[in-house]
Amino acid sequence: MDYAMSFRQLSLIFITALLSSIMLLQWWSITSFSQDISKKVGESAFEVSRTTAKTLIFEQPKVEVVSYSIGNQVVELDTAVMRQAVSSIKQDVFIQLIDEQKDDHLILTADQQQWQIPIPRTGIDESLEKFSQKVLYSTLSFLVLGIVLSFFFTSKLAMPLKSLQVAAHQIGEGEFGTQIKDESRWNSKEITLTLNSFNQMSKKIVELQQQNETLKNREHLYEITEISKGLAHTIRNPLNTLNLAIDELSESQQEDKKHEFTVIAKNQIKRIDGWVKSLMDLMTSKDELLTQVCPLNIVQSVVDDFKLADTKGLTFEIIDNNTQGQIKGVESELKGLIHSLIANAVEASPNKETIQLTLSQSNDSYELQVRDHGSGFSEKILSNLFTPHNTNKTYGAGMGLYLAHRISKYKYQGDLTVANQKPQGSLVTLTFQDRG
Repeated sequence: MDYAMSFRQLSLIFITALLSSIMLLQWWSITSFSQDISKKVGESAFEVSRTTAKTLIFEQPKVEVVSYSIGNQVVELDTAVMRQAVSSIKQDVFIQLIDEQKDDHLILTADQQQWQIPIPRTGIDESLEKFSQKVLYSTLSFLVLGIVLSFFFTSKLAMPLKSLQVAAHQIGEGEFGTQIKDESRWNSKEITLTLNSFNQMSKKIVELQQQNETLKNREHLYEITEISKGLAHTIRNPLNTLNLAIDELSESQQEDKKHEFTVIAKNQIKRIDGWVKSLMDLMTSKDELLTQVCPLNIVQSVVDDFKLADTKGLTFEIIDNNTQGQIKGVESELKGLIHSLIANAVEASPNKETIQLTLSQSNDSYELQVRDHGSGFSEKILSNLFTPHNTNKTYGAGMGLYLAHRISKYKYQGDLTVANQKPQGSLVTLTFQDRG
């Protein structure tokens, strides 16, 4: 998991890096300044000492140098030794200062002998060292103070942003209408405007949610009205068939005819019962009935029910494309949904045909394909698919597919598509996942 630093951490890192850079730049500047001063002092001392030595050696003044002083330091010179050394010089005299910054003496070389002439720079070096230490300590103090003030400032600045983050999370969790109290005296004008805008947005979300609930209720009421109209129209045909079967059953004396009409009557009753159950599933939530169910077991159970009631000699082929796991749903609801699709294929299939059911899985989503070898759907039906009064059957109004489509879309975040196959038959594809 990626770690994202907070605004306060980023601000502290930036300010600390900035102050540290300033301190390093100041330290470098002081060091360079000290080195330059020490170098210039060495050069000046060299010139003075060289001139003094030159005068003593070559011009030999009558003035006897007893001592010279720098500051409070007095250096005694042995004049007799110097004059004796100078009078015996037979070769060239060399005066050297090897390191202008660090050396504290000149080297005088003559007749393969060397003399060291002191350069009194100790006081200057000590002064420069003390000055550097004072600047360094003051810079460190300034850095610490800057970090403390930055921590305090960024904490105050980040406080409303933290409140904004918490409030946004609460709204994301469904706590619409959450407000942020602007109680800090450290908030800038921009932050205050941002908090006020967020509070206004939160209020608008509540208003929009209420409006959305009202529209959803109206839409749901309108949908129920349309479904009820379609269901009322749909039920008339099977009721007429049921009425005719009962009349024939009461008048017929042949046992085979009685059995035939009894089967017809039962089938029509089952059809009406299935529509009513699907309508009830669409109208109710049934959240308390949610369980973990296996899609393959549901398909197998529905197919077993059709096999028991089969009168056409149909063959049901189930193809499982390595599906695994379970989904969250209502078992009776899913059975009713799949039952509608298979029932549509059974009604459209001629005797002794094969109905193929293919179940596949992609991550948490499942797909069920139902193939039959019936006459398929007309172009008019396909162009007005999933409307309550759309059918080419003599006994219904396409209510089964309509209700199945609504349940799959609004209950199981899925979809239902229908297409004709060549040379004949239809393919109905259902996708579904955890019930919402």
